Amino acid sequence: MTANKANILLVDDERFLAKGISVILGKKIDCNEMTIAMDGEEAWKVLQDKKIDVVISDWNMPKKSGAELLRDMKANPKTSSIPFLMLTGRSDLDSVKSAQDAGVVEYIVKPFNGDELVKMIKRLLGQKN
Repeated sequence: MTANKANILLVDDERFLAKGISVILGKKIDCNEMTIAMDGEEAWKVLQDKKIDVVISDWNMPKKSGAELLRDMKANPKTSSIPFLMLTGRSDLDSVKSAQDAGVVEYIVKPFNGDELVKMIKRLLGQKN
């Protein structure tokens, strides 16, 4: 991270929600850059071109889902150690277990509490709450 400032990749096909999350995080997290990708395929391209410190991703998206993005990240040495937070409407036990088995670090269900999301991201980045 540049001077302890994070590069965050936010992946969600709902532009309004993605923008809202970026505003919440931008106010509370020492962030160098917040990149928004509209699907997992676009996110994968960003991960190849930029240094990213944490990924926040929705599960259900066109082209490449959050679960597929997570699988690809964990299989690639360049991206395998990047913390991944799944932010999704899927609250069933099978989805949570599947994400954990794939290597997700945090899992939060929509609708979510903004303060809890900020705490999780700060923890993943090693920033103080």
